[in-house]
Amino acid sequence: CLTKFFCCLNFILKPAETPDQFVSAVKWFLGGPIRLALIPAVLIGLVQTANNVIPYHDILSKIFPFFTYMVVFVLGYATAAAAKEIRQDNQLWSWTYFVIGTVLSIVQFPILRHLSGISWQITSGLMHGIGMWLFLIGSLALARKYFSEPKDWHRTFRIMAMPFYLIHQQIIVVILTGAMW
Repeated sequence: CLTKFFCCLNFILKPAETPDQFVSAVKWFLGGPIRLALIPAVLIGLVQTANNVIPYHDILSKIFPFFTYMVVFVLGYATAAAAKEIRQDNQLWSWTYFVIGTVLSIVQFPILRHLSGISWQITSGLMHGIGMWLFLIGSLALARKYFSEPKDWHRTFRIMAMPFYLIHQQIIVVILTGAMW
């Protein structure tokens, strides 16, 4: 029982021994538009709230909330594993997810910056997590919907992007070296 619980294919405390069971667990938790929107969003919001509320001694932890991004990564992996089943709900609700996510992400910044107190930190963390997840799944669904067939300007942008991709690391190193002097 413990081996099954701590195996690497465990999704939100629902054990899965095989990849098929993992996809089944993801579909069970995230099946449907409301659960797809709320369950990951609340998880990310809780982690973000903990990042806001728990006092850190290291300022780097406040600037780069590692655990929030890790939860987003794991949830992204899970939704990619069950993409065929989740994609249908996501297409129908794509604009709703995108608009609500954008509004919550924009509104939470003034709350986070100007108001203080534990209740505002909790509200801001939850709004940030929910806004982040809804914006992410909404923008991915819209991109999948509107950019799925190749167009002429896609090819042009791909060709234009290659030089930037090849030299951006060297430029960053030069800029940082100059800034450190």
